[in-house]
Amino acid sequence: MHILIVDDHRIFAQSLAVLLSQMEFLEVIEVVESGQAALDKLSNTPIDLVLSDLQMPQMTGIELMLHIRQRFPQVKVMMLSMVEDVALIREALRAGVMGFGSKNIDKAELEKALKMIAEGEVYMSANILHELTRVPAVHHTEVISDLTALSEREIEVLKLIAQELNTNQIADRLFVSVNTVETHRKNLFRKLGVKNALGLIKFAIRHGLAD
Repeated sequence: MHILIVDDHRIFAQSLAVLLSQMEFLEVIEVVESGQAALDKLSNTPIDLVLSDLQMPQMTGIELMLHIRQRFPQVKVMMLSMVEDVALIREALRAGVMGFGSKNIDKAELEKALKMIAEGEVYMSANILHELTRVPAVHHTEVISDLTALSEREIEVLKLIAQELNTNQIADRLFVSVNTVETHRKNLFRKLGVKNALGLIKFAIRHGLAD
């Protein structure tokens, strides 16, 4: 399993790379210090799993996860963090991370976690599970702040709106009816809490779906 480490704390990241190099079933491809550097590396290097920090400048681990899910859906992501904020952990899970653990994790537990993720299982460290079960989830209906609640077709429509295509052009591009496009547009307005195409375009740019 080929791993990319993403962490802006250089000493921790390099120490982690040394630790992982002792595990026979994986290979550390590189250590990078930012989300953008990680995306650049994923564009030209076969990576199976990204091991990322949660809080980083410019691009957080969650934002990185959303970009990876859109551009490299085959790549798994695990986060290591000193932060145990339940809201952030739940947001990371909604974004699609396969594992979440503390930076205090020991070698044996980390090896167990990586093997679970490699086999398609989700890993949560004991202290993270405790926090998740201690604080109940808040069920809400407010507008979303990321891409997790959008369908694949809604994301396609959003991208085309961001290219300034009108409804008829989008319908032709997707081989669907004008009414279908209008339905997707209305759903985007409702889910994202915006009132016009400009709001949709701003959201698309913020989440890397448009230039």
